[in-house]
Amino acid sequence: MRILFVGGALCGGGAERQLFQLATALHALGHQVTVATIAQSDLATEFRHVPLRTGSRRNKVGAICGIAGALVRLCRLCMSERPHVLIGWQTVPLILASAVGRYCRTPFVAAIRSSGPEQLSGLYRNELQCALLRMSLRTANFVVANSQSGIDGYSKLRLINSATGTCIIPNGINTNEFQAASNYSIQTARTELGVAHHGPLALYVGRIAVEKDIPLLLRVIDATLAVRPELGWLVVGIEREKLVSLAAALGMGVRSDRISFVPRLLQMSLAYHSSDLLCLTSSHEGSPNCVLEARACGIPVISTNCGDVSECMLPNDHIVAADPESFIFALNKVLSPAISARRESAQVLSIAGSATQWLTVLRSVVHGDALPPATD
Repeated sequence: MRILFVGGALCGGGAERQLFQLATALHALGHQVTVATIAQSDLATEFRHVPLRTGSRRNKVGAICGIAGALVRLCRLCMSERPHVLIGWQTVPLILASAVGRYCRTPFVAAIRSSGPEQLSGLYRNELQCALLRMSLRTANFVVANSQSGIDGYSKLRLINSATGTCIIPNGINTNEFQAASNYSIQTARTELGVAHHGPLALYVGRIAVEKDIPLLLRVIDATLAVRPELGWLVVGIEREKLVSLAAALGMGVRSDRISFVPRLLQMSLAYHSSDLLCLTSSHEGSPNCVLEARACGIPVISTNCGDVSECMLPNDHIVAADPESFIFALNKVLSPAISARRESAQVLSIAGSATQWLTVLRSVVHGDALPPATD
């Protein structure tokens, strides 16, 4: 099958990583996969990657011209590649894919992420974008969400309706890498990361972004270290200097002697195997990969109520209010002797399993095979 994805980028946040992993898995299954992205990327890929826009546009007029140019290039690509199906991944790429699909008469599948409704109804609200997205989704041959919260959020904003064929395919992760660790491998992982702390270790995984609510993270770190002298923190994805600088700008200090920083990590499982719990302070998320990975590795999750985190709660997970006191209360429960000695991993979908479910949808759209059950 010839599959043409349209996305924003191949590297960046979790949604981009999911696109990269899905395209790689479909290519490995023998399908001809092309990924067209609005942004350029130097990332090495096994599938074909086509950037639709060159350079960066810093003003509004330049950005609009850039998107218009990307639309023209995508149309030419679709006519030359003649894919069996187009897949739009996230908002703007989805709108472009819908327009090109109608023009080229190519079946179009819309991939919506859980973060979309929060962004559209809150910080990133844009009426024109909503109108274009609504039209695109209602003309899609099928809509695939990665969680029930995504379906509910888009339905609440009247972007999709009951007549639209929908299904849920959860994000997949590398289940060969992300597994529960033994007590021996916990110490081994800390040694490999250069973490000298021998007591309980709280983990944060993420980058500096508005939606991550780093000011709340800083307050949580400061408060938990104050009440738990034996506690340490592992921060993955942020450089020490940047976090210290941000804290200083907010008039806060950072007890960096009890915080280990790993700005970049290729083998992410080491972070989870080193830690006793994951903390997520985001104001909004989609379907966070770090939560899926933590659960697969058997460590509890303490998180604000963002994205689809609450959909697959394990007994030792906690959804808390966005304040340090709530995090402290949950952390004390997680680190109690009866809980901290147990590491129970959750069943999560593998990348290969996600690709197989996607193929079922694509074959139903292209060949008229039996459709998956519609989501209420």
